Amino acid sequence: MNHAVRIPRIPTRRTGFTLVEMLVVILIIGLLMTLVVGAFFRSRTVNKLLAAEQVISDAIRQARHTARSTGAPVLLKVSPTKRPDGSLGGGTISGVSRVWVWSEFFDHGQGPDEQGFTVGQSGTGRLVNQDAPWFPPELERQMRFRPGDGAYVAVAVRPPLAGNTTEKIPKQIPLILVGPDNSAANSSFGIMLVRSDAADPRKALIQSGVDPVKGSIKAKSLSWEILGWVRRPKDPEPVFVSSFDHLPSDLTRDQPKLPSGLSDNADPIGGDRWEEIGLLITTDQITLYRNGRRLGELRSGQVIDGTVVELPEELIAADQIWVGQANLDSGMAYAKCPIDDARVYKLGASEFGALPQGVYPMADPSQPANTVVEYRVLVHPEGRVELSSAIGADTRTATGAGLNISSALPTGMIFLGGEFTRTAVAGGATRGANSAQLTVAIDGRVNSSLILIPEKGPDQPTVTTVK
Repeated sequence: MNHAVRIPRIPTRRTGFTLVEMLVVILIIGLLMTLVVGAFFRSRTVNKLLAAEQVISDAIRQARHTARSTGAPVLLKVSPTKRPDGSLGGGTISGVSRVWVWSEFFDHGQGPDEQGFTVGQSGTGRLVNQDAPWFPPELERQMRFRPGDGAYVAVAVRPPLAGNTTEKIPKQIPLILVGPDNSAANSSFGIMLVRSDAADPRKALIQSGVDPVKGSIKAKSLSWEILGWVRRPKDPEPVFVSSFDHLPSDLTRDQPKLPSGLSDNADPIGGDRWEEIGLLITTDQITLYRNGRRLGELRSGQVIDGTVVELPEELIAADQIWVGQANLDSGMAYAKCPIDDARVYKLGASEFGALPQGVYPMADPSQPANTVVEYRVLVHPEGRVELSSAIGADTRTATGAGLNISSALPTGMIFLGGEFTRTAVAGGATRGANSAQLTVAIDGRVNSSLILIPEKGPDQPTVTTVK
């Protein structure tokens, strides 16, 4: 029986595309072309501004990391540079890396039994007294400060108990001073500890009451006051900042007033433990630190007891550094307690980098065009970031006009400008980005936005801000 073999039919394969598929492909190609063309035409504007924003953001992050890891403040500056014709043409970033002028950690192998050396905070410390006086180090050259440069000095100290009445302890402990000699009156700047009853007996009074047996009594709490100073040129009276009297405005005391009627000490130093004491000096403010935390602060233009605070625009040059010893009005004073880790920095004096070519820091839009401005970012060891701007700052370049600085104003934004606007051939319409702004938060967060000029006609001067 013959069986027919059935061969299955292979369906015919369809070739080509349907109309819907072709329209979808065309639409995708069109979208890609739009993105590519847009990116191409905006690359010379947006990318350059984005690069500048990234450079500044990275510098602020690095400054914050450096301040928190080293326990010392960092001053960052964003300054413009000028072309030979006087127009703004670029910008520099300086100050992230501090210039280490001098340091002494006393860890050179001396034993505790040697004269003048004792147990330090981390290794060997130094004990300065009449038997072991301090001899200043020989510096290679005199310390000179340019307008706008700041300074930071710090030292570790273990003061005796301020309330110890069984032993005779000094009421004034010189820590470190920088000047032409060992005289505090002639020094450029310095810090010292003063026992509370030495500065003003009333400051030691914290409360009063009535004892049922002894009658009226007054309780005292003696502590150490941190006193820092900076001297203005041709002014015999320095500017003093106190940990008792000049609490930073953003901090609060436990009690505004004590029963005695005096102000409470926000963070008293009792003694008999190691303390890291620091003094920051800029043209805008002087700040006292204790273990990396702000304890006292004065700002330029601040009114204290009816007097306006005026800080020097330029620090006095000096060639001697004295630790634990100073010639005060009452004569030579010695620390007579362990000291360790003394150091002196210059702030805002080292270059970090430059903004992309053609990008420069610009003043607030309310200021006239080509107004010279310098932005300053001060990062404290506690992580707090402060941003200010100074109109007419020294740009530190040969073509920078060398303008003097007055005082910096608090601000939350850095404005960037450049020659970014292009003019289209047809109709004179413009499109592009000609400025940007960076918002810096207290905790160091940086948010940026570009100010774009959309395509417009002669009668449509609209400007939009794009994140």
